[in-house]
Amino acid sequence: MGFTSLLLLTFIILKLCKVINWSWLWVLSPFWITASIALLCGIIYVVFKSVRKDPPPPPRKSKLQERMDEMRKAQNERENRINNL
Repeated sequence: MGFTSLLLLTFIILKLCKVINWSWLWVLSPFWITASIALLCGIIYVVFKSVRKDPPPPPRKSKLQERMDEMRKAQNERENRINNL
C-alpha cells in the first residue's frame, strides 16, 4: 500500500468512528487528487505524443529483394552496352 492508500484508509476510519467531522469529499480527497494527477499526466502524454510524430523508419528490403535489384541493375547495364555497340 502506498502513502495515499494509507491516508485514505485512515481518513475513512476516522470519519466512520466520528473522530473527524469532514465532508466525504475531503475524506476521499487522497483518491481523487491522485486520480486527477494521473489523468492530467495521461492527457499531457497523449497531447505530446500526438504533436511529436516520429517519421516512420524506411522500409527494409529483404535480401532476396536486394539481390533482385542487383540483378536488374546488371541486366540493364548489359543491355546498355549491347545497345551502344
